[in-house]
Amino acid sequence: MPAVDVSLADVVDQLSTKYSLSADGASLTVFNVCRDCADNTTDLQVIQCNASNQHGYAFASGYLNVLRMTFCDSTLMLPSVL
Repeated sequence: MPAVDVSLADVVDQLSTKYSLSADGASLTVFNVCRDCADNTTDLQVIQCNASNQHGYAFASGYLNVLRMTFCDSTLMLPSVL
């Protein structure tokens, strides 16, 4: 994979258009994912979450793997189960 030169300003711009966190903080949505993006990047990634308070912490991680192009109609998505 070729080296990618990315500035901090580019990352901040991408975060605002690429990711959305729900108001309650329970759901992360990633938009317009691609395996081999036009700008020689990829959306394959490990996403980690750490929730901490005075009683301890909970840590989880997941892998975002883009297999193929598909269409997702967000109006058909099921509500999250807590």
